Parts: sequence; structure tokens; C-alpha cells
Amino acid sequence: MKPITDDTICQIYNNLTDFGYVVVGGVWAAIRDAPDYVIGLVALWAAVGVLLLIRLIAWLLSRRKARNIPSGLGIAHPHRRSFPEFLQKLKDSSEVWAYWHTGGNFANNPNSFNEARTLRMLILIAPTNSELDQLSAITDVPTAILQNQIRQTTELAQKAGCSVRWWYGHITDNTTVGNPNGQNTWCEIETLMPRVDAKSRPRMEFKRDDAPVTCDGLQKWFNDMWLNQELCRESTASQ
Repeated sequence: MKPITDDTICQIYNNLTDFGYVVVGGVWAAIRDAPDYVIGLVALWAAVGVLLLIRLIAWLLSRRKARNIPSGLGIAHPHRRSFPEFLQKLKDSSEVWAYWHTGGNFANNPNSFNEARTLRMLILIAPTNSELDQLSAITDVPTAILQNQIRQTTELAQKAGCSVRWWYGHITDNTTVGNPNGQNTWCEIETLMPRVDAKSRPRMEFKRDDAPVTCDGLQKWFNDMWLNQELCRESTASQ
């Protein structure tokens, strides 16, 4: 379903307004010689109609805010995809690169890596990264649990044939790059927000057709991280 835009709302408003003028004009022509109580009753119903119109416009605006919002570069979403939907998006891609904090959903769904074998390169936060305690404070998840998720995700991904490296540098937002070597590249960035549940984190979605510079930049950023021998190192779940 296409997002509700300002132009759509304005068009609906204009159409309703024009219709209202026609109705009011017709009703007035019919009742202008009627008794006062009839005119008063019609005026009351007209006021109710105006209030309903205002409520309708407010509802349309609220729906626009709650749904996908075009940003000029990509599409902003109020929350992350459901895990089955995200997993399907990976499966529908020819190749996927990802930088995730822990990959917790995959750790909790052991067969998911076998389903999404298009995930070829994965960067996770190193369990010994000095900033992991800060991530724990932000997410309100104990450091020990985060470390366990990282090791579980690493083991599962490697068993499924995915190359995994651990990141020892600064922690940034979760980023996924799909079809990096094709024309239909897509990228998603999930914003890390204090005390916001992972499922409720807002995300930005980009497609090469709409945002080629952004997609190219994120793809290069990931590749630079992957090749950074000082901060991005080969890993095993036993480390």
C-alpha cells in the first residue's frame, strides 16, 4: 500500500470541501423559506458535518505519521520488520552483508541461518569490546546476555557457511546491505535508541533506484569495516 502523502490529504480535503459547498448550497436553497426551527436543525447538522470533516483530516494525518514516511532519500518506518518478514527479505536477495550488534533474533531461531544462506558476510560486536557495557546500558540487557547472543549467532552463522568477524571499534546502528553487487541494492539502518525495545526501533530503508549515493556509501562503509584488520577480526564462538 502506498504511503499517505500531503498531496493525497490535500486532494481528499479539496474534494470533500467542493462536495460540501454543493450540498450546503442545495440545502440552503431548499430551506431558506422554511421556519426558523428547521433552519436551526439544519445548521446543527452542518456543524456536526464540519466536525466530522476535521476528525477525518486528523485521522488521515495520524495514519500518514504511523505508516511509511518518504524522506527524500529513503523510507522511514516506525519499527523494525517482523523477524519472518526480515528473514524472507534476506532469502529473496542474491547476497547480503550485515553489521549487527548481536543478531539476537537469529540466536533465538537456530534454523534461520540455514534458511537465509544468502547472508555471506556478518560483522558482530566483539564480546570483549569495551563499548559492550554501554550497549547494555542503552538496551537494558545485561552484558552477559549480549555476549552469549553474539557467540551463539557466530556459531550458527559459521555452521551455515557465513563468514563472521567481530568488531572492536565504535558501536553504530545495525546496518544490512542486500544485493551489494547488483542494480537492485537495498539497505536498511536500524536506529539504536535508549530504553526502546528492539522490535520498536525505527529504521530507514534505501533502494539504489531512489538513493544510489546512499547505497553506494553504505556498501563502501561496510567493506571498509570488513577489511579493517585492526578493528575487525576473524572470530570463533569459543573466543
